[in-house]
Amino acid sequence: MCIRDSYAALAMDNNVNGLDIARLTASYTFGDLFLGAMLQQAKDADINNGKGLKDNVKGAIGAVLNDFSNTFVAEDQNSVLVSAKWTIDQWTINTLYIQSSYENATDEVNNNAISIGFDYRINKRTKLHSYYSVLTVDKNRAIGLMDDYQYQALGVIGMEYKF
Repeated sequence: MCIRDSYAALAMDNNVNGLDIARLTASYTFGDLFLGAMLQQAKDADINNGKGLKDNVKGAIGAVLNDFSNTFVAEDQNSVLVSAKWTIDQWTINTLYIQSSYENATDEVNNNAISIGFDYRINKRTKLHSYYSVLTVDKNRAIGLMDDYQYQALGVIGMEYKF
């Protein structure tokens, strides 16, 4: 569905990499401010070749689950993502917050991530950009975390040039 200054979409995957996934995405633009949100639910597919959700999850949280857990097998994953982008002259401020939970019949692992970034537009074809991100996984004995785990990443200053 597209209406001027807004966007919404519903996507569903069935047994892709052993997962059934439903995702709802929406965004709206108010002048120089862009707001976005996404809700996602992932479950083990009925035909999963004996793998748990953690074996199919990609990216940073998948690495954390695989690093810390040999016994926790998630059956469900729920996520909420909100983002905002504000443009002021040649500057753009980007923010992103994600909260996810991984669950099975006996336990739950929660994590969140936050990022803030800045873009500086030099001209129509060139911009500089940088960001800072923090990923936190809540203390959970089921995956062997006796304290909260926190990973911080400072994005290197980059440059984009459109040919």
